[in-house]
Amino acid sequence: MHTYNLHGITLGFACTDGPLRDLVDDTMAYKGAVLMPGGTPEVILDLAPAAEGITVPAEAARITTHEHDIDILHTGATYFLTYGEDTVVRIDAEDHRATFVWGPDFRGPLPRHEAAIAFYLIIITLVILVRYRGWYALHAAALEHDGVGVLLSAVSGSGKTTTTLNLIRAGWRYATDDTVLMRPTEGGLVEVISYRKAFSLTDETLALFPELSGRSWPRPPGLRPKWRVSVEAGFPGQFVPHLIPRFVVVPTIEPEAPSRVEPMPSREALLYLISQTGLQLTPDRALNARHMEAMGVLVRQCTCLRLKAGPDLLEDPARTAVLLREAMSVQSQEAS
Repeated sequence: MHTYNLHGITLGFACTDGPLRDLVDDTMAYKGAVLMPGGTPEVILDLAPAAEGITVPAEAARITTHEHDIDILHTGATYFLTYGEDTVVRIDAEDHRATFVWGPDFRGPLPRHEAAIAFYLIIITLVILVRYRGWYALHAAALEHDGVGVLLSAVSGSGKTTTTLNLIRAGWRYATDDTVLMRPTEGGLVEVISYRKAFSLTDETLALFPELSGRSWPRPPGLRPKWRVSVEAGFPGQFVPHLIPRFVVVPTIEPEAPSRVEPMPSREALLYLISQTGLQLTPDRALNARHMEAMGVLVRQCTCLRLKAGPDLLEDPARTAVLLREAMSVQSQEAS
């Protein structure tokens, strides 16, 4: 058993040496986890070759199909991921354990496509397993300015990563540009931890940040045409693994308007944030109720803002940090 520490969450992987073990090591490094000796895993993924296949019950209900043809089904708290006819993952969520059976295409050196499918299977499995441990995934960047945590959540293509990098350039600390895991604390607040330390950047985004360009970056896991970038290489000492959010910022693109920051109604922000979770992955009413309760706590502890980004931010990217600092200062003064 190999155990990894992901900012306080212990993940266990049972797998033999070889391409799958290398894939696990690479996936965990991409997420920001570190190999640790010993420890009791909170979830276990058994990737070792199984002696027997896994039969998906006929009554299993389909939840959804992942964009790369991975079907997700369930019967109660038992989930199944299937790819093709021979590759199946059985997730016993309440036992916090998953068992993988690999088809013949995964039993040797892994070409990029097969490695990407194995990566997606592992990541989807982890999201389901940690949810039953009380950690909920949210598609958002997480940053910190003067000790104040900020979540920046936006759909793909809305400039979230570019905005995040502009804020990092202005001295903000960062946890991630893409995904966090969130859960309530004993103190009654919601905390978030980084669920992806490395950034995935396009050529166009890299060109905007000479601090990061000019290096030979590898491809990230998966199939998207991006580069796996260590932001620490260009902005050392600014990574923070966890934080307590106090602001939620939702950026939108305003093609003709000057950029501005406006208050966002809490209910509207909550509905938006719900759309950025994988809530539909687990049709478990009790579990989803706990998830929704955590989302409600998150929104209540935060001031919600909408960043309407106009073309002036392209001409003066540093203005992003100025706008947000001013808006956060005003909102903090009004709250006090």
